Amino acid sequence: MDIIINKKNNLLFDGLKTGLLLKIMGMGPICVLIFKLSLSMSFRKLILGIIGITLADIIYIFLAVISISVVIKKLQRFQRIFDILVGIALIYLEYCL
Repeated sequence: MDIIINKKNNLLFDGLKTGLLLKIMGMGPICVLIFKLSLSMSFRKLILGIIGITLADIIYIFLAVISISVVIKKLQRFQRIFDILVGIALIYLEYCL
């Protein structure tokens, strides 16, 4: 029983280490999938997959921006606070990174 638990813990920690390493490098699971598929698929099919992933990301980002703007419009009294926080985030990203 202890051997099974130790194997599961080792698999968990190995997966966690791999996931954190990929996250630090800026690679997600879809990027790894595209790398894997690039070994076995033609260039045309691979490009179509990349375009599909890009379109899905665009739609996801668009929906996120729309939902944030709807929430902010409903909460007008927090508009000034949100503007200040966004300004601070932009200044931080511009000058500190």
